[in-house]
Amino acid sequence: MKNCAVILAGGEGKRMKSDKPKTLSEVLGRPMLCWVMSALRKAGIDDICVVKGFKKECVEEYLSTLDFSVESVFQAERLGTGHAVMMAKDFLKKHSGNVVILNGDAPFMDSKTIEDSLKAHTIRQVTAELSVTKTEICVQLLSRKTLMRKLSK
Repeated sequence: MKNCAVILAGGEGKRMKSDKPKTLSEVLGRPMLCWVMSALRKAGIDDICVVKGFKKECVEEYLSTLDFSVESVFQAERLGTGHAVMMAKDFLKKHSGNVVILNGDAPFMDSKTIEDSLKAHTIRQVTAELSVTKTEICVQLLSRKTLMRKLSK
């Protein structure tokens, strides 16, 4: 079973006072989205779907510059986290492992946190898990079976 990830990257970032999507705002010279994808890849998760929203063409342009493949889907209306994940339904149907769901504006997420969360999730054999760190970064893990059941409702 190969794990995959969905990155939620549709936010506008009004408080950042920028004309670009929040996830493309830079931290230490790299877009926040880049930090999140790097952590996933370092944790061994290469199958990634980015859910775009605000100024989707900017996110598409950025993704086209990467030296690895990333799928993306568009959330036309921002109706919450669950709705954003539903936009990735076709991507998720193609995968059989666990699903890591991350916010694209969490540049301090690291691969060790992702690896440890996946390991704990697998050991406990739970349906869903929410990991929160001291910096309030969230890793959501769902078994594919549970996620697909929820998406089909």
